[in-house]
Amino acid sequence: MSPEGFASLWGALESAGLFKLPRARGGIPPAGKPNIQITAEGETRVFLRPVDVTAEQLPRDAAEIRELQLAWGRVKLVLVSAAP
Repeated sequence: MSPEGFASLWGALESAGLFKLPRARGGIPPAGKPNIQITAEGETRVFLRPVDVTAEQLPRDAAEIRELQLAWGRVKLVLVSAAP
């Protein structure tokens, strides 16, 4: 992927809400649970599907939780559309 393509993908992921999704504690993906792993500059971040985290990891507002659920779907679409 070209640097321009990577920058475009990164921007699309940010716009889709990737960085608002809950992250795995300790950066370790949970066994048997869907997750999205992004590695950049030697750091791996593991983002989790909102329905797979504890209540403490979610906002209290129902509208914010719904937005996280929608973000999960948008991020998946961005990643699938970027696949060769």
